[in-house]
Amino acid sequence: MQVIKAIYGQELADVVYDDYLFEAADLNGGSITDTLIAGAQVTVPEMPKRRLFDEIIAPAEKVTVVTAQPGQTWVDMVLQQLGDEHKLFDLVDLNGTGITDDLIPGTVIECPAYDLDKKAIINILQVKRPASEKIIPPGEPQPEGIEYWAIELDFVVS
Repeated sequence: MQVIKAIYGQELADVVYDDYLFEAADLNGGSITDTLIAGAQVTVPEMPKRRLFDEIIAPAEKVTVVTAQPGQTWVDMVLQQLGDEHKLFDLVDLNGTGITDDLIPGTVIECPAYDLDKKAIINILQVKRPASEKIIPPGEPQPEGIEYWAIELDFVVS
């Protein structure tokens, strides 16, 4: 037996040969027609390697790995790595988190493959600094105003 991580949109038939489909469904307590949950651990039976003239199976979607930078958010990550804000839920599902969770610097993030028509956007947005990071040079005063105030710290409600 081996355990794999499901990618968004995969079905059990995408990860095992037809001969092993029912066995894999039993191992995971599901049906042979279930769509797998992105990021879920899926147990699959040991399968022999196929020869060239046997059934050709589509390769699994390539997953890339990136490291979160200081000040980066999930929205930054999805735009910089996938070029499409509509893929936000796919990205957080694959990483077992939620869109409102903080993205801790240094966290290793798995990213599904991007659409080739988004390559130009990705090339532009993959910069060294995240879009949401605000850098205040040393010696400059901290910005003021209601947009920078924290409740119960700078802004007290009485």
